[in-house]
Amino acid sequence: MIPSKEIKYLEKINEEFFKEKGEFNLKEKEEADFKITNIESNIDILSGSRKYLETRKKLVKNIQNDLSELESMFYYKNFKLGDDESTIFSSIHSFLDTCNAYFIGEKPFSSIVNNNYIESVKLDILQLRYIIKYKMFEKQINNILDLESIFTEMKKNRCIIEDYRYENFKKEFEKLIRYNEVFKNFTIKRFFPGETFGYLSKFINLKYDYELIKYFGRYNYLYVFGSEQHQVYKIGVTFNNLTSRFIKAEELFQYRYKGKVLNKIQVIKNPNAYRLELYLKNKFKNYKHPYFNSNEWFKFADEEINYFKHLGYLSDSKFQEICNFDIYI
Repeated sequence: MIPSKEIKYLEKINEEFFKEKGEFNLKEKEEADFKITNIESNIDILSGSRKYLETRKKLVKNIQNDLSELESMFYYKNFKLGDDESTIFSSIHSFLDTCNAYFIGEKPFSSIVNNNYIESVKLDILQLRYIIKYKMFEKQINNILDLESIFTEMKKNRCIIEDYRYENFKKEFEKLIRYNEVFKNFTIKRFFPGETFGYLSKFINLKYDYELIKYFGRYNYLYVFGSEQHQVYKIGVTFNNLTSRFIKAEELFQYRYKGKVLNKIQVIKNPNAYRLELYLKNKFKNYKHPYFNSNEWFKFADEEINYFKHLGYLSDSKFQEICNFDIYI
């Protein structure tokens, strides 16, 4: 008989193991098995004759959809994709890319029907079947949720106003992920297009104001270059290359004012630099310089340039509101 002390110790080890690892339940395994059988069947048809191009395109789409749903199963369970699963998904993704390249005429038909290639893909799919059936998967340290569930949690945490609609949030956040580097690591990078999943810890303290955060982190520096002698000034932003921006501005300035000197008047480092630039361009929209066909060049008298040179912007409440904005609560 095993002593009770040892039983408790074994129970503790077992509990800790299942906190860190998990497997798909019987129903999920059956669903995955059905999808994998469909994928195998569609690949067999796909590697046959050249006829019925539109049908073959649909087959590739169907394979992608099934793989997308299989991939999503891992994220719904909060499982990490290990090296084996990632390699398989990557390999099949490459095969489907080859098929699509053939469809648009970039690759020959032989690139699809190569027997070794097809057998390799079939082997990958077979391995995926057994992995889902029998493997224990590591769980993610940070919880993964689909975007709608994240939205619900953000509302609970008062990161989003009560009457905000999920449809708006989804549309906006998908733009943020696509165009803003700051938010790209908030979500899972998928192998196959499908539902968006994100790390709850990244979202839960996010101060969600789309108009303020959509440009957050795109540019790090707001600059003002100019010539006080000629009352010519340029307002602009850059991510990290002030030298390059200055050289280009100097070339344009000297095209109008040969041999004259352009100076750095003010540089402000801020992750909301682009919003600051938009605010200033609107604030000084009636001061655009007539010699430059641009909304970045201005003609300022002493009063306007003192706003930058003598830190008048520190007393501008709207400027400071944008400057001090943080994306986290």
